[in-house]
Amino acid sequence: DCRLSSEENEMLADLAKIGGIRLEDDEDFEGGEESYLYIYEFARMVPVSFATRQRKPVKDIALIAGLAIDAKTTKELQSEGKLPKPMPPVIDVMNQNHPS
Repeated sequence: DCRLSSEENEMLADLAKIGGIRLEDDEDFEGGEESYLYIYEFARMVPVSFATRQRKPVKDIALIAGLAIDAKTTKELQSEGKLPKPMPPVIDVMNQNHPS
C-alpha cells in the first residue's frame, strides 16, 4: 500500500515545522547544541525511514496491474510493423494568431 501511516504523516508534519524555524543572526537556539543535534538527526532519519518502508510489488501497482505479463512497448510493436492508432487532429480554438 502506498498510503502514508499516521506516524509517517506526523514525521512529515514535524519535518515541515523544523523547516519553518527561522533564527536571526543574533538569536540563540534554545536548548543549545544538544537540541540542535537531536533535530538534525531527526531530520536526517526521516528520508531513511521512508526508504526502508515496506513497498508494494511492482506488478501490483495500479498503473501496471492491468497490463498483460507479455505486453510489448510501442517500439517493439513498431519493429513488428504494427503502427499505433493515429492521433485525431487537434484544433487550437484559443490561438488568435493562427485560427483554424
